[in-house]
Amino acid sequence: MPTSRVGLGSHKYRPYLPQITIAPDLKGASYVGEFVISQAKIYLIAPNGQVSEISDTFIILG
Repeated sequence: MPTSRVGLGSHKYRPYLPQITIAPDLKGASYVGEFVISQAKIYLIAPNGQVSEISDTFIILG
């Protein structure tokens, strides 16, 4: 699992993905999952829980 540096110190943040829940009433026919945007990367968490790295954040958001 990727880690990213946050803040000014050397603390590393590792997201605890099992805490992420998907509200069933928000899923439509075209629901692909949830996007997570970090300072370095953008990830997609699919409905089945699979995490995919989409791109570098800077490339998508500038």
